[in-house]
Amino acid sequence: MIVLVGFAVLSIISGVAINVAWRTLRAEAKQTQEIETIRTDALARSAVNTVIETANATSGDFFGGASNSISYESEQETIFSAPDKTTLKITLNGTARDYNVTAIVSADTKASSEIRADVLQSGDKYLITWRKIK
Repeated sequence: MIVLVGFAVLSIISGVAINVAWRTLRAEAKQTQEIETIRTDALARSAVNTVIETANATSGDFFGGASNSISYESEQETIFSAPDKTTLKITLNGTARDYNVTAIVSADTKASSEIRADVLQSGDKYLITWRKIK
Protein backbone atom coordinates (compact mmCIF):
# COMPACT_ATOMS: atom_id res chain seq x y z
CA MET A 1 0.00 0.00 0.00
CA ILE A 2 2.84 2.42 0.84
CA VAL A 3 4.45 1.66 -2.52
CA LEU A 4 1.19 2.45 -4.35
CA VAL A 5 0.77 5.79 -2.55
CA GLY A 6 4.43 6.64 -3.19
CA PHE A 7 4.01 5.82 -6.89
CA ALA A 8 0.87 8.00 -7.12
CA VAL A 9 2.62 10.96 -5.46
CA LEU A 10 5.66 10.52 -7.73
CA SER A 11 3.38 10.41 -10.79
CA ILE A 12 1.65 13.66 -9.78
CA ILE A 13 4.97 15.42 -9.12
CA SER A 14 6.37 14.17 -12.45
CA GLY A 15 3.26 15.38 -14.29
CA VAL A 16 3.56 18.84 -12.77
CA ALA A 17 7.29 19.00 -13.61
CA ILE A 18 6.66 17.99 -17.23
CA ASN A 19 3.87 20.56 -17.55
CA VAL A 20 6.10 23.34 -16.19
CA ALA A 21 8.94 22.34 -18.51
CA TRP A 22 6.63 22.31 -21.54
CA ARG A 23 5.24 25.77 -20.75
CA THR A 24 8.76 27.11 -20.25
CA LEU A 25 9.85 25.78 -23.65
CA ARG A 26 6.84 27.36 -25.37
CA ALA A 27 7.49 30.72 -23.67
CA GLU A 28 11.17 30.64 -24.67
CA ALA A 29 10.27 29.83 -28.28
CA LYS A 30 7.85 32.76 -28.40
CA GLN A 31 10.43 35.13 -26.89
CA THR A 32 13.07 33.97 -29.37
CA GLN A 33 10.69 34.64 -32.28
CA GLU A 34 9.93 38.13 -30.92
CA ILE A 35 13.65 38.88 -30.58
CA GLU A 36 14.24 37.77 -34.18
CA THR A 37 11.41 40.02 -35.37
CA ILE A 38 12.90 42.97 -33.48
CA ARG A 39 16.28 42.19 -35.06
CA THR A 40 14.88 42.09 -38.60
CA ASP A 41 12.93 45.33 -37.93
CA ALA A 42 16.13 47.07 -36.83
CA LEU A 43 18.06 45.81 -39.86
CA ALA A 44 15.31 46.95 -42.26
CA ARG A 45 15.05 50.38 -40.62
CA SER A 46 18.84 50.80 -40.75
CA ALA A 47 18.92 49.89 -44.44
CA VAL A 48 16.11 52.31 -45.30
CA ASN A 49 17.71 55.06 -43.22
CA THR A 50 21.07 54.56 -44.97
CA VAL A 51 19.46 54.89 -48.41
CA ILE A 52 17.57 58.03 -47.33
CA GLU A 53 20.72 59.64 -45.89
CA THR A 54 22.66 58.87 -49.06
CA ALA A 55 19.88 60.20 -51.30
CA ASN A 56 19.47 63.39 -49.25
CA ALA A 57 23.22 64.03 -49.03
CA THR A 58 23.65 63.88 -52.80
CA SER A 59 20.44 65.82 -53.58
CA GLY A 60 19.32 65.31 -57.16
CA ASP A 61 22.55 63.58 -58.19
CA PHE A 62 21.36 60.34 -56.59
CA PHE A 63 18.36 60.36 -58.95
CA GLY A 64 20.28 61.67 -61.97
CA GLY A 65 18.72 65.13 -61.61
CA ALA A 66 16.10 66.78 -59.42
CA SER A 67 13.17 66.06 -61.75
CA ASN A 68 14.16 62.58 -62.93
CA SER A 69 12.13 59.62 -61.80
CA ILE A 70 13.76 56.43 -60.54
CA SER A 71 12.51 52.91 -60.00
CA TYR A 72 15.09 50.53 -58.57
CA GLU A 73 14.81 47.08 -57.05
CA SER A 74 17.89 45.36 -55.69
CA GLU A 75 18.67 41.69 -55.82
CA GLN A 76 18.16 39.76 -52.61
CA GLU A 77 21.53 40.03 -50.87
CA THR A 78 22.79 37.92 -47.98
CA ILE A 79 23.85 40.24 -45.15
CA PHE A 80 24.53 37.56 -42.52
CA SER A 81 25.39 33.94 -43.21
CA ALA A 82 25.89 32.74 -39.63
CA PRO A 83 24.34 31.82 -37.27
CA ASP A 84 21.11 32.41 -39.25
CA LYS A 85 21.16 33.37 -42.91
CA THR A 86 19.60 36.83 -43.26
CA THR A 87 18.79 38.50 -46.57
CA LEU A 88 17.98 42.08 -47.57
CA LYS A 89 16.12 43.47 -50.57
CA ILE A 90 15.69 47.22 -51.18
CA THR A 91 13.26 49.01 -53.49
CA LEU A 92 13.42 52.73 -54.35
CA ASN A 93 10.75 54.61 -56.32
CA GLY A 94 10.07 58.28 -57.04
CA THR A 95 11.88 61.53 -57.74
CA ALA A 96 14.42 63.54 -55.75
CA ARG A 97 11.57 65.50 -54.10
CA ASP A 98 9.11 62.68 -53.45
CA TYR A 99 10.23 59.07 -53.13
CA ASN A 100 9.81 55.93 -51.07
CA VAL A 101 12.26 53.30 -49.92
CA THR A 102 11.23 49.79 -48.92
CA ALA A 103 13.48 47.22 -47.26
CA ILE A 104 12.57 43.58 -46.83
CA VAL A 105 14.70 41.59 -44.37
CA SER A 106 14.11 37.88 -43.90
CA ALA A 107 15.94 35.31 -41.81
CA ASP A 108 16.11 31.53 -41.85
CA THR A 109 14.29 31.57 -38.51
CA LYS A 110 11.14 32.56 -40.45
CA ALA A 111 11.31 36.08 -39.00
CA SER A 112 10.89 38.82 -41.58
CA SER A 113 10.20 42.55 -41.69
CA GLU A 114 9.15 44.94 -44.39
CA ILE A 115 9.72 48.62 -43.60
CA ARG A 116 8.80 51.50 -45.89
CA ALA A 117 9.66 55.18 -45.63
CA ASP A 118 7.96 57.85 -47.73
CA VAL A 119 10.15 60.93 -48.15
CA LEU A 120 8.80 64.32 -49.20
CA GLN A 121 11.17 67.27 -49.68
CA SER A 122 9.95 70.78 -48.93
CA GLY A 123 12.71 73.30 -49.52
CA ASP A 124 15.73 72.09 -47.59
CA LYS A 125 13.66 70.03 -45.14
CA TYR A 126 12.49 66.45 -45.48
CA LEU A 127 9.32 64.86 -44.13
CA ILE A 128 9.77 61.13 -43.59
CA THR A 129 6.80 58.86 -42.87
CA TRP A 130 7.71 55.39 -41.60
CA ARG A 131 5.49 52.34 -42.07
CA LYS A 132 5.87 48.77 -40.99
CA ILE A 133 4.24 46.77 -43.75
CA LYS A 134 4.95 43.31 -42.39
